[in-house]
Amino acid sequence: MIEEKRLYPVTILPAATKNAVQALTSRDIILADEIAAIDETLFLGISGLDRQTAVIIKREADELTNRNAIVSPNP
Repeated sequence: MIEEKRLYPVTILPAATKNAVQALTSRDIILADEIAAIDETLFLGISGLDRQTAVIIKREADELTNRNAIVSPNP
């Protein structure tokens, strides 16, 4: 069910150190999809993380949830 619904916790992200996870969960961000669903600039502002870590975590969340996948039209 976790994979089907893509309900991955932020702890699954490789760049999510203990401190990063604490910062995110203190802001009620617990799922990678929550990160992927918002704009990078907004995430940088609300994450409580340094810019480099936030950018990496955002990219990992996007990739994990396929938010950045390009959908090709049906022929």
